[in-house]
Amino acid sequence: MATFEWDPEKDAANRRKHGVGFDEAQQAFFDAKRLIAEDLDRSVAEKRFYCFGRVGGGILTVRFTLAGPQGSNFRRRLLAQGEGDL
Repeated sequence: MATFEWDPEKDAANRRKHGVGFDEAQQAFFDAKRLIAEDLDRSVAEKRFYCFGRVGGGILTVRFTLAGPQGSNFRRRLLAQGEGDL
């Protein structure tokens, strides 16, 4: 099972800018047909990934990092849109 973590201030900024909170964004990971791709443009200091998954009536794109193993679980740190832009 995966767990999710995020910065509350970045969550609020994402809600204002995109109308989507991280609590909703994590639902993309539960789509059985989701796609995961590495973000090659921003995987410099740490690997970053995209999750494309169906949420509600549409497809949501979520950028995230793997925060490291925690027992048999993996923690995913959800990123605000634009976080880590060069």
